[in-house]
Amino acid sequence: MTNSNVDKDETNTNVSELESNEVNVSENKRRNLLKVAGAAWVAPVITAVSLPSHAQTSIAATSSNAPNPECAAIFGGETFTSSGTFVVPAGVTSIQVIAIGGSGGDGSDGNGAGTGGAGGLASMVTAIVSVIGGDTFAVTVGQQGDDAVTNTPGTNAAPAVQTGQGSGGAGNGSGGTGGTTEGGNFFAGVGGGGGGASSFGSIIVAAGGGGGGGGAGAGASPAVGGVGGSEFGGGATAPVGAVAGAPGAAGGPNGGDGTGFSAAGPNAGAGGGGGGGFAGGSGGQGDTTISGGNSSFGGGGGGGGAGTSLLAGGSGAVAPGPGDGSVQISCA
Repeated sequence: MTNSNVDKDETNTNVSELESNEVNVSENKRRNLLKVAGAAWVAPVITAVSLPSHAQTSIAATSSNAPNPECAAIFGGETFTSSGTFVVPAGVTSIQVIAIGGSGGDGSDGNGAGTGGAGGLASMVTAIVSVIGGDTFAVTVGQQGDDAVTNTPGTNAAPAVQTGQGSGGAGNGSGGTGGTTEGGNFFAGVGGGGGGASSFGSIIVAAGGGGGGGGAGAGASPAVGGVGGSEFGGGATAPVGAVAGAPGAAGGPNGGDGTGFSAAGPNAGAGGGGGGGFAGGSGGQGDTTISGGNSSFGGGGGGGGAGTSLLAGGSGAVAPGPGDGSVQISCA
């Protein structure tokens, strides 16, 4: 019994001595470090961090809206030049949609110096849309409004009823038809049709341009037809005395029809049709004045108003040129 207690005491003593020695060694090391440093310890300064290559790619894509490389490997993009259905490929979560409406048709020339007004350019809408693989979206492509057809002049015995006005382009919102005139001794031009709107599902609508107004027939002051309206490129213009179409407002997606003016000026040009859109533009009107005091004289018709677009948080701009619309879809 006595020997056992002694052994335990010796063991405890040895452990205590070891712990004491370790403490002394640690303290000595700390003192030596302080002596060498000569000052308090300061945390190192990190001057640069190298991110993994995939992280750098992700940051660049976010800042520049560059296509996601993972999406690009799955989906190479699709462009619709006619209406159809888009099915989101599996694995795609975000797409960029660029929708362009149809432009307006040109107004026809009058028999005098009154040339027809040009159709207005359509709208171009760009937006990023979050999607899920397997989602389906109806795609509608707006068509350009028809140009008006130049007619044969009438005579005193048989005043010509001017037809050949431009039909509105088909689309999510159809363009209005150009106006006609009752005609007179000298024929007046008729209005071009408004452009149809393009759309992606119920999310995005790119409006069509307004149709151009018809040129005036011969008169004291022949006038050119008004230019069709463009939503992001200015409103419809009109000759003196004519009324330009108003931009799209509440009341439906289809553009309004252009109107003629025959009561006081049978040789007045007719207005262009309004463009289709989320809200369709109104049609332009014929001249409302009596030029030179003669009821047979009239001015050119007003251009049709452009439709208005549905941007879905995206941006809108004037289309790069005239023609039918399109819907382009790519990775975002």
